[in-house]
Amino acid sequence: MILKKIFQKKQSIFQKIFSGVGLGVGLFLVLISVHIHTQIQQALNQKNNASEYITIGKQVSMGSTFFMQKNDFSKEEIKQLETQPFVEKIGVFTPNQFSVVAYAKEVGFMSELFFESVEDEYLDEVPKGFKWKPNDEVIPIILAREMLDLYNFGYALGKNMPQISEGTAKLVAVNVQIAGKSIKQQFKARIVGFTQRYSTILVPNSFMKWANTNIGQSTEEPNPARLVVKVKNPADTKIADYFAKKNYATNEQKMLIAQTGGIVQIIMVVLGSVGFVFMLLAFVIMVLQFNVMLAEAKPELMLLLQIGYLPNAILKVLGTQIAVFL
Repeated sequence: MILKKIFQKKQSIFQKIFSGVGLGVGLFLVLISVHIHTQIQQALNQKNNASEYITIGKQVSMGSTFFMQKNDFSKEEIKQLETQPFVEKIGVFTPNQFSVVAYAKEVGFMSELFFESVEDEYLDEVPKGFKWKPNDEVIPIILAREMLDLYNFGYALGKNMPQISEGTAKLVAVNVQIAGKSIKQQFKARIVGFTQRYSTILVPNSFMKWANTNIGQSTEEPNPARLVVKVKNPADTKIADYFAKKNYATNEQKMLIAQTGGIVQIIMVVLGSVGFVFMLLAFVIMVLQFNVMLAEAKPELMLLLQIGYLPNAILKVLGTQIAVFL
């Protein structure tokens, strides 16, 4: 009891409260920054994350409009892009070299379409049935979800036509006529899945290669007009800088989301560092305060030893006080 009273008398309540608050604030900042940083990291690095796949093309210029200048990627440009440190791999969109007309006589629908294909590894999901081989009469299609939304909330309402859900769309088979080289061929087309990653109509690579070779209007394989780039870190600011330098067009909203996530991560690291500094300073203050307390209590401790107090008893109380401080 005497030792506790001696130590309590030497303690500074103000310093104890100040160091305790500093320790609590620092711990809170560290924990909250670690939590947010982990959540953002998981969101950016989750499997098949859409922000890792960036679709790029070249900016359309006046030359494209008036001089029919092609905005495609040469093999040299693709190789140069592959050497960039932020690139993991590059996929190529293959466009159709034939005309496509879809029609459904039952509802009086007819429209010209376009097809593209890309390797399966770049799809967000490969639906069951997304395969095609020669002599197949049905072309499986992956449709962009935003295209279905445009039909439902734009075209269908304006033409007084029924709106279609995703489930219903998969049940409908549409007649498709492809033509080129004075050759026409009829197919059925059926939607087997939807994609949020790409704004296009995707068909299997096997069908695109067959149709371009046998029905397409050109025997030469064209340079791709669009690429899909899988990047290592979507939040890397070097990506946007490189695309701007090369005058490449991309989904700026997707890039902004990824970059915002990277900036938030940096802020969280700084915040966590500040919290760690708070905790360190609070710990230093506690240690200094304990040393000052021991220095001030030294005469009383020496006196207690002289009158017969056991060192173990004093050490036991000191251990309790250290636990209180820390």
